[in-house]
Amino acid sequence: MQAGSTGLGKMALKMHLAKESEMTRLPPTKPPEGALVLYCKTTEPVIWNVWIAVEPDELPSLMAQLLKPKLLWFVLKSLVTAPFKSTRNITANTG
Repeated sequence: MQAGSTGLGKMALKMHLAKESEMTRLPPTKPPEGALVLYCKTTEPVIWNVWIAVEPDELPSLMAQLLKPKLLWFVLKSLVTAPFKSTRNITANTG
C-alpha cells in the first residue's frame, strides 16, 4: 500500500498491513475504544508502526466508498488476475 502526505511532499509513504503481534513498538497514543483498528508498518521513506482506527460513525461512509462499482471491479479483477504475493494472515482488532 502507499499513502500520500503533505508532509512528505512528492514522496509516497509505502506500507503494509501487519498483525498487532508483529508491531515491535506501538505509538504512545491509543486507538479509541470500540473502533475497528488496522495496524500498518511503513517501510519507505521512513519506518514507522502505525495504527488506523475506524470509528462506528465512520462506517457508513467507509462502506459507501468500498461498495462503489469501480472499487468492486478493481477487487474482483485483482483477485482473478494477480496471484497473492503474500500469504500473511491479517486480522483486524475490533477492540
